[in-house]
Amino acid sequence: MNENFDKTIDSFPKKGNFITSNLLNKPYFLLSSEFTNSTVNENEVVFKSNQSNKSLLLIIGLSCLIISLKFKDSLFFYPLLIFIALATAFNFFYLKNKKVKTIKISDFNIEIENVKYEWSEVYAFGVMVNPNRYLTYYTLIIFSNLKGKKEHNLFSFQSQQDDIIKKMNYFREKYLSKNLT
Repeated sequence: MNENFDKTIDSFPKKGNFITSNLLNKPYFLLSSEFTNSTVNENEVVFKSNQSNKSLLLIIGLSCLIISLKFKDSLFFYPLLIFIALATAFNFFYLKNKKVKTIKISDFNIEIENVKYEWSEVYAFGVMVNPNRYLTYYTLIIFSNLKGKKEHNLFSFQSQQDDIIKKMNYFREKYLSKNLT
């Protein structure tokens, strides 16, 4: 047991009721044990930050095209259509050349942007949840016996945040059960 980590974890704000947590946008900390485990049939799971970019770009492009069809008889139709095409092309090339962040979770370790945490050195982990009016920001906090407290922003993994923590729980429990027996 690491008393410094326990004190730090206890000092984090806890989740209150719906009004204080969500409506007042108060940040709170959720320890990994507050999430359920998810089962995986693989020895390694990889999360990439660009998995939802293409579908998001397609949805935005189609919605802009549908909106521009409303102005079909207008003088602004062709300039609007050209602007939508250029904006979509620029976004496509930007997202294609953007650095892809990866999180690899396996039976033996977690690797977040080339920083490896062996399961044997991980004391605890959880997420700091910062609710906002439109989005909720997650920050993964890993307490490592060798590296100390490390924070990793999960904003690039917006649609996969809960799944990342659930898979981490699964692999951690799998590691602990192998080493305890």
